[in-house]
Amino acid sequence: MFVVSAILLAGGKGLRMQGLSPLPKQYLSLEGQIVALYSFHILTSCPAISEVIVVCEPAYQSYFPAATTFAAPGNRRQDSVENGFAALSEKRGLVLIHDAARPFITRKLVETLICEATHHGAAIPALPVKQTIKQVEEGFVKETLKRSSLYEVQTPQAIRADLLVSGLAYAKAEAITVSDDASLAELLGHRVKIVPGLETNIKITTPFDWVLAKTILYDQAQTHSKL
Repeated sequence: MFVVSAILLAGGKGLRMQGLSPLPKQYLSLEGQIVALYSFHILTSCPAISEVIVVCEPAYQSYFPAATTFAAPGNRRQDSVENGFAALSEKRGLVLIHDAARPFITRKLVETLICEATHHGAAIPALPVKQTIKQVEEGFVKETLKRSSLYEVQTPQAIRADLLVSGLAYAKAEAITVSDDASLAELLGHRVKIVPGLETNIKITTPFDWVLAKTILYDQAQTHSKL
């Protein structure tokens, strides 16, 4: 039987949101439910996913259902992922890794990622960038990057368990810090499949993102009311 597990990263401190609340952003109440629970419920309700590990500080474990399995956050993202992976009861198959500060994932996106990662070993959601991107050094433009080949990456990111383990080991051995989970597969030379991301799959990082999240929820409620 093919096993699919998920790791929900909810250990961030959310320093850029401290003007709004002393709580990390993933534990703020968004229209009656904390941010982290939006994606938690999507992941735990997906029939294909057998287990969800929540990586968070002990002080915030009470925000989740009593039967939840937890792991401690690490100093870096990859350390938190490694801790979450160690807590899984089945360390095989596929692992989905998601940022708790992204509340608006859908089951369809999750199922698409599982399907593509099953075939390709790793899959991530991404959207083509809309703005012109320039590489800057010391306050001056060094190069204008080719926009047609640039994508803005989201989570969840799905990766085969053996690739995740090998990628983590390689990064540790070479003292490499990665900013997303697919980079661990890339370090091994493994190709990562892109699937269409969602415009609404925002990461709540700043007070402006908080306003945008409320707008997204309002729009979703309006759409459902018309069905």
